[in-house]
Parts: sequence; C-alpha cells; structure tokens
Amino acid sequence: MTRSPRIGFLALATLAALVSCSAPKPRPEPPTASPPQPEPAPEVDRKREEAIEYGRAEITGDTDVIRAYMAKYPDSEWLDEAAARIEGIEWVKTQAEDTAEAYRAYLREFPGLTFSGLARKRLEELDWNAARSDGSPVALAEYLAAHPDTERAEELRAQLAELELTGLREALTHGDLAAVRAATQRGVSLDVVERAGAGALHLAARSGSLELFAWLLEQGFELDARSDAGTTPLMVAAAGGQVDLMQAMLRRGADLNAASSSGATALLFACEAGQAATARTLVEAGASLDVARTDGWNALDLAASSSSDELTRWLIERRFGVDSQEVERAPIEEAVRAAVRADDDVLGDLAGRSKVRCSIDFVTPAVDGTGRRQVFADLAFDLGSQRFSVSHVRHFEIVPNEEGGWTASIVTSNGTD
Repeated sequence: MTRSPRIGFLALATLAALVSCSAPKPRPEPPTASPPQPEPAPEVDRKREEAIEYGRAEITGDTDVIRAYMAKYPDSEWLDEAAARIEGIEWVKTQAEDTAEAYRAYLREFPGLTFSGLARKRLEELDWNAARSDGSPVALAEYLAAHPDTERAEELRAQLAELELTGLREALTHGDLAAVRAATQRGVSLDVVERAGAGALHLAARSGSLELFAWLLEQGFELDARSDAGTTPLMVAAAGGQVDLMQAMLRRGADLNAASSSGATALLFACEAGQAATARTLVEAGASLDVARTDGWNALDLAASSSSDELTRWLIERRFGVDSQEVERAPIEEAVRAAVRADDDVLGDLAGRSKVRCSIDFVTPAVDGTGRRQVFADLAFDLGSQRFSVSHVRHFEIVPNEEGGWTASIVTSNGTD
C-alpha cells in the first residue's frame, strides 16, 4: 500500500517531537563576570597612615604626642624629622627658661644635635656667673670640673689653689676640724699653710682646739715643729692664752724651754702678750725665769711692757721673793720727778711749773746685778686748778749716783693725756 506523503511527514514530525521531549534540555550558560580588581598593598596603606599621623602630631607642637608617634611607628620614614622637631621644641623651651638646670637637661637628651654647641656655651656662662658670685673654693672647683676646657681654666686653677690654702688657714686658726678634713679630701695639702713657714700645728695652736691638735699629730706633724722664725706651736699657744692646749702639749712632751731665733721661750711669749695664766702654768711646769731674748728683754721686761700688773707683780714675787708694794719708794720717786723736770718736751715744761706726783707701780733690781732698777709710774701734774694725767710715760731706768742716791732717765715716752 502506498502511504501518503503527508502521513509520512506527520509521522516524522511526531517522532521528532517525541525525541525532543525525551532528550534533556541544555542549561543556559551563566553570564560572563568582569575580571577582579587588585586590592591596594598593605605597605602603601601604612605609609599613608604614617604620613597622616605625623602631620597631626607635628601640628600639635606637643613633644609627648610626637614621641608617642615615634613609639608607634619606630620605622617611619618621618622618624628623623620627628626627632628634629622635638629637639627644636625643647630648645625653644630651654632658651625661655634660661637656667643652668634647663641647659643640662637639654644636653643630656640632645648631647650632639643641632643646638648642643649653643647650649654648652650658655651653660658655661651661667655656671661661671654662679661660681663667681659664690666665690668659694668649692664653687670654683665645681665650675672647673664641669668645664675643664674653659679659657679661664689656668687662671682659675691658680686662684682656686690660693683660695683653698686661705680657707685651710682659716679653718686651722678657728679650730674647724670638719673644714680641715674637707679641704684635705679635696686635695689641699697640709704641708704648706703659712708664708712665714709656720705649719698646721702653729695655726691650730691659735684656736686652742684639742680635737684638731690631736688629729694633726695623728697625721704625722711634729709637736716641736719650727717656723722660719724658730717658733714652736707651744709658743703660739702660750702667747694666745690657750692654757688647756698648752698643757696637752706639755703632757705629750713639748720642749718647755725651746727658744726662737730671737731667743724667746714660750714663757717670754706669754709675758709679752700679758698672759698671766699661761705664764704661771709654764713656770710651774719648770720654765726658766733666767732667760732673756737676744735684745736683753727678760720675762719681767716683757710683762711690764704688756701692761699686765697682775703678771708683773707675780713675776717679781716669784723671781725675787719680795712684795713689790714693800720696796722703798721715796728716793726713787724723787729721781723720777727730777727726770721729768729735766726732759725737754712738754713734760719738762709742765714739771717745771707744777707739782709732780708719782704713783710707783713697782721697782725691780736687774738680773745682772749692776744695780740698775726699772720703775713704772703713773704721773700727775697739778697746774693751778687744772690737773693733767700722764699715764703713758711709765718706763724709767734708775741707776745709783755718786751721792748715794738714784738718777732716773725716761726710757719710753708716749705723750701727754
């Protein structure tokens, strides 16, 4: 049987439809995405952040803020600029304060940076002003220690040495053991302390300090050390009336009868100074009364010249065993009046026109047995209703004359009161 062409077509179409329905449908292709954009590098972001942060810190002008920035970004490319900014801010503050402490603090933090040279120069000026104003050896020494290369160094070292020596002399003279020790700790030598050659013990003897005296002996000083004039510390103590110190020296074996280059012993020094207590202590310790200086002055001469009546009378009684008040006065008083009348100056004129009255203090026979005597008298003149007192003309030498009396001559004359 012959099929119709239409039927065949429909069959084919149906078959194709069936196949189409049974076959899987293709999935649609997803849309094409655009390529991803690259993210910024972390390093670039950090530098941008550092720059922004530094700008903010710098604008504040606050060194604490800038330091905080430097601590947060220790590797920042702005680190040097930040440090320079801090130095500049601190320099302005330091100049405004303008004190030695401020400049020292600045130099401790910025020892070798931009303004360190200016800071050192200004600090030296301020330290010099302070040291010069103080003027003490300690202040000058501190200045030199802080600025050893100053142009003033050589001059100041010489000045400092002299000041230190002067300060040591004063400390020894005043018995200031603490100051003496401090001076030696600063390197001041105790060996040379007086231009006249007097040593440390001589100066300490003036103070009477037993503590200082003992300490100096521990340092090796000689008890009987001599000055250029031959004086010993015992002589200095005797002249200064330092009884306790003098007794301490004697207990340690000081030479009681040592003589200076002028022949003066410790006793003669005490008598010249009118120191009755030290003179008595020396005599009781065994000091000789039979001594005199090279100029002939003995203990009595020196005591009398010191105006110490107490010491003079004591020496007369000790040396000659007589009471000065019991010496026969009338012949000597007449001799003194004659001497005054014979004088060419105002005293003689007054004596010729008025009555001279004498008050004899004492008379001493000379040690050499020549019969010479010394009299120390206060004179008074009555001239009409006016009475003149002459108290400074006191020293007469009395010698026996051919008539068996006395002849007086004025040895010292100091004027009319």
